[in-house]
Amino acid sequence: MLVPGDYSDAFRSLGQLLEQARALEVRIVDQGPFIEVSWAERQGSRQERQLREEDLSALRTAGSLYRGVGPEADTRRFGASDLLRSLGQKLDRMGVERISVVETQQGFSVGGRARGQPVTRSFSFSDLVSLAEELRRERDAVPTSQFRGAADLR
Repeated sequence: MLVPGDYSDAFRSLGQLLEQARALEVRIVDQGPFIEVSWAERQGSRQERQLREEDLSALRTAGSLYRGVGPEADTRRFGASDLLRSLGQKLDRMGVERISVVETQQGFSVGGRARGQPVTRSFSFSDLVSLAEELRRERDAVPTSQFRGAADLR
């Protein structure tokens, strides 16, 4: 369902959903017609959602409306949305398709296909935080006059 170039934005939106759910042990699998997202709740039960393109579009819209709003808007904290956005950017650059992402104790393990070949790779939380910091610095350096709307400020 997702193709390279879509991951960064889609994963950021999924991360916002997962932050609200206070999710642990996240799994994201591209099943073709939908993305399967599952996680453990703090109480231990497992949740699963099957998201189609229209669901991801709704998450993107909702996320853009709340970006930069709330008690954590001006903090330097990095949550699931930041880490997954960074991971998505890496996957976009690698050209990976038909992905499977599993959260581990150290970060995320990813499987998929790139240029017809199987790909597996691990991304540590510390590497993703470093990338998120770099991306945030780049966004903060862009004058706000270059943005078209308030939703683009973050």
